[in-house]
Amino acid sequence: AEPIDKLIENEELKWNNHDEARYSSRVVMDTYKLTWDEKNLLCAVIQAESGFNIKATNKNTDGSGDFGICQINDYYWIGENKYFASIDEVLNNPEKSVRFMIEKYKASKLILWVAYKNGSYKKYL
Repeated sequence: AEPIDKLIENEELKWNNHDEARYSSRVVMDTYKLTWDEKNLLCAVIQAESGFNIKATNKNTDGSGDFGICQINDYYWIGENKYFASIDEVLNNPEKSVRFMIEKYKASKLILWVAYKNGSYKKYL
């Protein structure tokens, strides 16, 4: 199903700390009509990847970097003609990052996230 165009009426997304970011992520997930279990799964992956830190950055052994709340990889997803124009966009638009992860999840591509692939997210379920 396509996401609902706008968020719940009068719902303001806040991303200033772990609890706000987790809550806002779930509000975004609601626009995709995800089940409770699906939202819990995605939140567990986000927790394992970034701890809901929208400014998280990590360097990978291959030299690429992962950025933001959903740890978006710069090699594949950030740059000219890619999903995100810049690292700055990823770090300053957590809603778009969460929507990206949801879209990849719906396309059965959650395996793109190391925390899902290696099972480290499971301790947060």
